[in-house]
Amino acid sequence: MKRFVWSVLVLAVLVAAVVGAMQVISRRSAAKEAAPAQPRPLPLVRTTVVDATRLVEESIFPGEVRASATVDITSRIAGRLGAVLVKEGSHVAAGGLIARIDDPELELSVRQAEAAVDVQRARLAQMRAGARPQEVAQAEAGVSQAEVALAQAERDLARIQQLFADGLISRAAVDRAQTDVDLARARLRGAREQLALVKQGPRLEDIEAQAAQVRQAEAVLAQTRARLRELRITSPIGGVVTQLNVESGAVISAQTVLATVA
Repeated sequence: MKRFVWSVLVLAVLVAAVVGAMQVISRRSAAKEAAPAQPRPLPLVRTTVVDATRLVEESIFPGEVRASATVDITSRIAGRLGAVLVKEGSHVAAGGLIARIDDPELELSVRQAEAAVDVQRARLAQMRAGARPQEVAQAEAGVSQAEVALAQAERDLARIQQLFADGLISRAAVDRAQTDVDLARARLRGAREQLALVKQGPRLEDIEAQAAQVRQAEAVLAQTRARLRELRITSPIGGVVTQLNVESGAVISAQTVLATVA
């Protein structure tokens, strides 16, 4: 009998607990329904401007850099360097000046050769132009003077011959007077020939010979100028001076390597 009562009491307690729990749940549900709905948070968004970009795919490999051309700069002549115009690392263009040799005597030789060419050309131009009126007049005056001298020598000879005939002078005086006449006649012939040459002008052979003199002087000038250009030591290629072996004031010989350009 007692076990039955206890069972009924336990069942009653369980029923009461279940009913209480259902009431609590019911009230909470009612409260949630009565409460206003909470808004859902918005997602985070980042914006940006889209630009067109070229995508370059790169690959890195080990390698060795070599110059496409390397030249040793040398001098064709010996001398003292007046100036070195580059240093290691300098950039030079093709034909750029590396150094310069001082040679005042060679520069003087160039000026002398230029003067010689001017003289020979002037002579050739004078021969081609022919005789000037002043030259013709001077030659004619020479003929006149020779004629006057011959006439005077002939008069002296005639006078001395008369004195010899009178027995007043010796035969030697006559001979000297005759010699003077012969010399005066020779001078007159020379003056007349010179006048003819002046009026005729130079012969073609003489003009050609003078033209050859001009060409010879020009050849000497060209050769001297070529040597003068060799005083300027230049680079045959454009590049960078990788090595410099000399400095200003150094005395160099032919084929001395002054610098290396790559």
